[in-house]
Amino acid sequence: MTLGSSLQVTTSLDNVIVRNGSVKGRKGIALWDGISTASADPIIGLWDFYAPAVGGSSFVRIHGTKFEQWDDGTSAWVDKTGAALSSSITTTTRPSFANMSDEGFMVFTTEGLDRPRKYDGSGNSATLGGTPPFAKWLCPYVGFLFLFNTSTDGAFDEIADSITAYFSDQPDNSWDLCEGNTIIYDESPGEIRAADVFNESMLVLKADCLVSTRFVGGVVRFERDRLPFAHGILAPLSLKKCGDYGDIFLATDRNLYRTDGFHVQALPGNVQKALQETMTPALAPYVSACVDLSHETYHLLYQRNSSTFFDGRLSFNYRTGEFYKGVYAGRELVRIHAFKQSNDKDTQIVASVNDKKVYELETGTDDAATAVSRFYDIDWNQFGNPGTKYLTGVNLTFVKASNVQVEVSVAIDHSSKFQYPRMMTLKGISSPSDENVRVKYSLPSPIFGSWFKIRIKLYHYGSTNVAELLEVEPEIIPIHHTAEHESKQYMAQRA
Repeated sequence: MTLGSSLQVTTSLDNVIVRNGSVKGRKGIALWDGISTASADPIIGLWDFYAPAVGGSSFVRIHGTKFEQWDDGTSAWVDKTGAALSSSITTTTRPSFANMSDEGFMVFTTEGLDRPRKYDGSGNSATLGGTPPFAKWLCPYVGFLFLFNTSTDGAFDEIADSITAYFSDQPDNSWDLCEGNTIIYDESPGEIRAADVFNESMLVLKADCLVSTRFVGGVVRFERDRLPFAHGILAPLSLKKCGDYGDIFLATDRNLYRTDGFHVQALPGNVQKALQETMTPALAPYVSACVDLSHETYHLLYQRNSSTFFDGRLSFNYRTGEFYKGVYAGRELVRIHAFKQSNDKDTQIVASVNDKKVYELETGTDDAATAVSRFYDIDWNQFGNPGTKYLTGVNLTFVKASNVQVEVSVAIDHSSKFQYPRMMTLKGISSPSDENVRVKYSLPSPIFGSWFKIRIKLYHYGSTNVAELLEVEPEIIPIHHTAEHESKQYMAQRA
C-alpha cells in the first residue's frame, strides 16, 4: 500500500514531517545564526519586514522593554528601542505587527501596554505621531491603519473600549483627520481580539463572533456583516493567512478553523483529534502560529505536557490536508516565525525559546543536545481483509540514506504493546544508482489477529541525512471462515 490513505487518517505520529505522500523524520533545533547570548527577558515577538531605508528585509524581535534588530554582518542583536517599552510585558503579552509599505515603516503593538510603535529600519523605534490610542491589535486595510480594542489613556476600564476600532489614513500624523474615525463593533458583547485582511475584506475576530468588514466608500465608508459562526477566536496569535486558502485560527471551542471572510470551516477531524489529544488548555489563549508559504504549511505551537510554556507543535498543509505533530523535550518554545532570509534561500522557521535565545527549527540532529524520538504508525488497519488473518511481514520502501536506522514493530488488536522490534539500516545493497532502498520486516512466525498497527521509529545519527518513508506493503494471509474454523476459534477462546 502507498502511504496516501494512512496519511489522511492516522493521528499516531511524532516528530516527523508528512509532505507530498512521504514521511520524513524531522531534524532538530539549533541556535539562530550561532548567537549564544541570551536576551535579558523572554522574547515575545519575532517579525521580518521590508525596510525601505536600508533597501532590504530586516529581522526584528521584542523582549521585555527592548526592541532589537538582527545584524547578519556581526551575528548580533542590536538595540533599536528608543524610549523603553512597558516594564509590564511578559510571555503572555500578545503583540501584533504589520508592514506599512506605503508609509515606509512597520508598526507594532504590545497588547495595549504601549501606544503603537513604528520602525523604518534605521535609527530607533518611536511612538506613532498624532497621539494614537492604546490598542491591543492593529491591521492595515485599504490605505487605513486600524487599531482595535482601544483606550485613549491605556486604562481599558470601559466595556466600550473592547469593541471600539480607530482608523486613520495618515497614521503617523493624525488620528482625527477622518470624520467619524471610529467603528463600534457592537454585533456582540465580546471583545475584539484580532483582525486580518483576506482578498477585499477585513475579518474582525471577537471573543464570541466573527465580523466581515468591507470598504464601500462614500459617507458610509465601511459595511459589516456578522458571519454565521457560533464561536469567536480564543488565541489571537493563532490567526495566520494561508496564501489563497484563507485564514486559520484557534476558536473558543479549542478547535482550528479556516475562513475566507464569508464562510468558516473546521479543519479535518484527524487534525482536530491530534490537537485535542495532546493540547493542555491552560495556555491555549496564548498559542503562537506561523505559515510557511513555500511548503503551504500552517505551524502551531502549543502546550502539550506539564511544561511552563510550549513544547508541542502541530503542522497542517492547507492544500493537501496532510498534517504532522511533534514534541520538544529539551527546550520550551515561546513564539514561532517563518521567513526567507534571502530570495535564494529556503524558508526558515525560527522560534524564541525559554532560555531567552532564538533557535532555527528543523536543522541538525537533536534538539539542542536532547535526542529526538521520531515515530510514525500505520494506524489500526485491516489492510483490505476484514476479519481474522495472519500477518507474516512488512515490506517498506525508503529513500536511501547513511547514518540512519529504522526500527519496525507491530501491535495486535488494539493492544498498547508493540512486539517483535527489528532494527534496519537504509544504506541499501543494490545498485549505487538506486535512490530508494527496499527493506523487509520479517516476523519470526506469522501472527494472528484482526487489526494491526505497524510502528516505524526513525533514528538519525548525522546532521544532514534523514529517514524518509515512501511505501508500506504488509504481507497478509487471509483466513477462510469455515464452520470448522469458527468452532476451533470458539473452543480456543473458551480454553
